[in-house]
Amino acid sequence: MDRLDSSLGYAIVGLLLSGPCHGYALRERFSSALGPVWRVAQSQLYATLHRLESERLVRSARRDVGGRPPRVEYAATPQGRHAALHWARSPVRRARDIRVEFPAKLYILRRSAPQEVPHLLASQEEFLQRVEQRLAGQRTLPSDDPLLGALSLELRRCQVRALQAWVRHCREAVEREKGEDRDPQYAGR
Repeated sequence: MDRLDSSLGYAIVGLLLSGPCHGYALRERFSSALGPVWRVAQSQLYATLHRLESERLVRSARRDVGGRPPRVEYAATPQGRHAALHWARSPVRRARDIRVEFPAKLYILRRSAPQEVPHLLASQEEFLQRVEQRLAGQRTLPSDDPLLGALSLELRRCQVRALQAWVRHCREAVEREKGEDRDPQYAGR
């Protein structure tokens, strides 16, 4: 199974932590929550739901809807909840996947385990710091064209620095929001 397919599964289970829903409503929830960074086709959603059900991370139940055909409603199982939260707490291990997976993890934790958000942010920053240190020790990337190898390495360094700045910005925004929640001047807004 593709790693991103696996991440999609955890994201779907994570979205079900806020309550059961049928497939179309789940796609709407997915689009509303993660649409700016992650798109999922209805067919991909249903295929993933069936896989998650076979893995016992979600369960389905038919619900009668008046005179209309019954709907299949999906809910996270306790095992699914544990797996989704474990995934959400873990930093993204491939820099190129941070743009999609990190916002999903942050979204899920903010709604289901807000006390874990600082840990995710810190562990993602630590991971990116290690990547930056590893890249700093290199002179070029493997290539039969030395210039292309050097330019590619510099591109990766720039990408990692940009990701570090963005994750730092995420941490600062979360801290600012938390401070506003505690500040009486922001109460009731």
